[in-house]
Amino acid sequence: MHRISLLLRKISTLLLFAYFSAGALTLGVAVYAIARLFIRDIRGRALFIRRCTSKGFRSINAAARLLRVYRVSLEGAVPSASEVRNTVIIANHPTLIDYMILTSLLPENTTCVVSGRLMSGFMRHIISHMLYISNDLPLEDWSSLISPEDAILIFPEGTRSSHHGWRIKFRRGASNLALRLGRDIIPLRIVC
Repeated sequence: MHRISLLLRKISTLLLFAYFSAGALTLGVAVYAIARLFIRDIRGRALFIRRCTSKGFRSINAAARLLRVYRVSLEGAVPSASEVRNTVIIANHPTLIDYMILTSLLPENTTCVVSGRLMSGFMRHIISHMLYISNDLPLEDWSSLISPEDAILIFPEGTRSSHHGWRIKFRRGASNLALRLGRDIIPLRIVC
């Protein structure tokens, strides 16, 4: 019985990866190309792409629940678009799918701080069209990329979480960022 359960889990995971890949290809080619052609306003284009990405990730999370590939819970209330204005949202980073989980739940006016390493790879075009912020940029340059309506999502551990019991050790950069930008902090904890 255990072998059948394991086989079913592997098949479910494979199906989810295929669904994710098909969605990424559709978003990466069709949606981003259409947005670039028809939406001239850079911020409007970024919000449209974020909205499409959020809906795509929402459908992947629903498929994962249906296939029982993973379960996710979030400690902390998911804020609405008006509640995230001018805030810094901090979250732990226990898995590789944390960004996908949070993007599917948070409003489109949430921008993300990404590793500078991602800005040199194949993801750089998508990240730049979404107006995400590289952590390599000086803070002074951020003002052109964010507006007061935006929230900033950051994973203050800088990498995936290392668990020491229930304690999570955040780096101080997120709190320094919130203080320097004059923004409130909204903490979220992902359990997956």
